Amino acid sequence: MKKITAIFLAIMLLLTLFACTPSNQQENNNETPTPTSSETEDLTEGGKYMDYEGAGGESKYKLPSYNVSGETMRLLISAESTLRADKFYAIRDVYGCNYEAIVTTPNEESTKFLSMFMANESPNVWQSGFHPSLAYKGYIAAWDDYVDFSIGIWADVKSTLDAFKWKGHNYALGAGTASPIGIIWYNEALFEEMGVKTPKEYYDEGNWTWDTYKECIKAMTIDGDGDGMPEVYGVYMPNTTALSGTTGIDYVTMHDDGSVTSNILDQRVADAINFYTEISNSGYAYMSSDAPQQFAAGKIAMVYGGYWYKMYFPELIKNGDAKVISLPKYGDTSYQLTNYGNWSLPTNLSEKQIEVACAYVNSMRYDAIRASYEADETRAELEALSISEQMEELDNATLELQDLFNEMTDSKNYTPVAFISDAFGVTAFSGDMYFSPLMGEPWATIAERIEPQLIENISELLEEQ
Repeated sequence: MKKITAIFLAIMLLLTLFACTPSNQQENNNETPTPTSSETEDLTEGGKYMDYEGAGGESKYKLPSYNVSGETMRLLISAESTLRADKFYAIRDVYGCNYEAIVTTPNEESTKFLSMFMANESPNVWQSGFHPSLAYKGYIAAWDDYVDFSIGIWADVKSTLDAFKWKGHNYALGAGTASPIGIIWYNEALFEEMGVKTPKEYYDEGNWTWDTYKECIKAMTIDGDGDGMPEVYGVYMPNTTALSGTTGIDYVTMHDDGSVTSNILDQRVADAINFYTEISNSGYAYMSSDAPQQFAAGKIAMVYGGYWYKMYFPELIKNGDAKVISLPKYGDTSYQLTNYGNWSLPTNLSEKQIEVACAYVNSMRYDAIRASYEADETRAELEALSISEQMEELDNATLELQDLFNEMTDSKNYTPVAFISDAFGVTAFSGDMYFSPLMGEPWATIAERIEPQLIENISELLEEQ
């Protein structure tokens, strides 16, 4: 039965994998890499494409042909990243490549990449965070100079590709769509007990907004003895970065002309900071880091965090009480701040090494699609399991919860906003941005202080070598 887990969870694991000065573009080689593939009609000019088993009979899902059999795909990856090399089927089974993972640590990965680059020993692909300064300085190339994003396997991730473009090109690339940086967990049983409308009911009406969110927070805060220490807190708040994302912007914006501008003085950022400060200082918000445990104990009605928080409250999930909802809308459009973990393409690779890198990213995208087909094929088996068995198979999730999570994180249901502010040094101002407003300093004053410093940071990062 564990096979069901591997297959079904692949849709989540692969579709959320995180993941550039270009050299001369190469042409795809028309030879069939391995006998396990079958040639089909040309789908785009200049290359033959291959069916691959498991494509569910959908002719639009073809892999581009590359002559890379016997080559080694070298991936630089941090130790804390999700590494499932044993699950990367197409790069081995279709293209016939060997696979080598060069494992480093998150704190050392940039240094490791640069040292490999300078020694002319670059990996084919670096799986990392977004590094626009390295793209600006010519260390990593634009994928769209080499990968044909018009073919079917990339069609469903167009909105993500568009959101993460810089200078009109895709320096960021991943297997699936971008993933929101966080979600809201809520205890449905508590809402029903209090007779309060649930977030999902508001969401289904198209009315899950900052205002209705605030109403839920107030209504779900229980302070029976009026001592200012609620028995149940209404919320553990989203951070200001995530809230700013719901307005349609991050703290910085990348433009098609290559420039990067600060949004610190934008009214939408001010609204996000002030909303966070108002709720946090209202007595309705729980402010300690053990919020997942307190949510498990029924002491908080709504908690912002990751899907992995499910490890803290299996009983709530088993009982069907723990639900997830996306962050609320700021205006008429639903925006979500999203991560899109990157595959970076070094600029000093040979033509053959680039071809291997292209085979890899196409195969990873294909495997994500294949995983979704196989998940559909095993759904009936999952539905036949008891709740306890489902939780064992789905890593502390039920099929119902996983369906809800997929709905809330499906980019068809929101407009992705690229989360790139950390790459431009915004974290250096965390104290000012999060704590100073809570201590009473007006955001307008703080913003005026931060703005010139952030602009200087951006300029230094984008300074020519």
